[in-house]
Amino acid sequence: MKSSFLISFCLAFLCSCQEPPVEEYAVIPQPADIVYTPGFVKLKIQPVVAYPVELANEAQLLQSYLSSGFSADAELKEGGGNADITLQLDPAVLPDKKEGYVMDATSGKIVIKANSPAGILNGVQTLRQVIKEKDGKLVVQK
Repeated sequence: MKSSFLISFCLAFLCSCQEPPVEEYAVIPQPADIVYTPGFVKLKIQPVVAYPVELANEAQLLQSYLSSGFSADAELKEGGGNADITLQLDPAVLPDKKEGYVMDATSGKIVIKANSPAGILNGVQTLRQVIKEKDGKLVVQK
């Protein structure tokens, strides 16, 4: 009797320790490719957004979205460095798609890369749609 209770307890404990299931994004327009991994990136209450000078407008738009949609007071940081969200121009990213972008949230930070400001803008729009509020924190599924 005790051993069956112990086995049931252990199974219940192991099940409760698993990562939450991956939720598919409902993003418009639907990205060409999405790779889901378990887990979340947790953003600070005052996330830091790093960007190059060419993306000042896109960074300000993101700051506005975070403020109006989530009451998050994002700090803008021109240039590189340590940040929670980084906007990067890279001519090697999807060179044949001027409005394409890559958003990576697997490193514990969020990086949006594109070969043009239009691609960064699309990435910012996607980020806006995938940020969720959980337990008073802003999170993005990896």
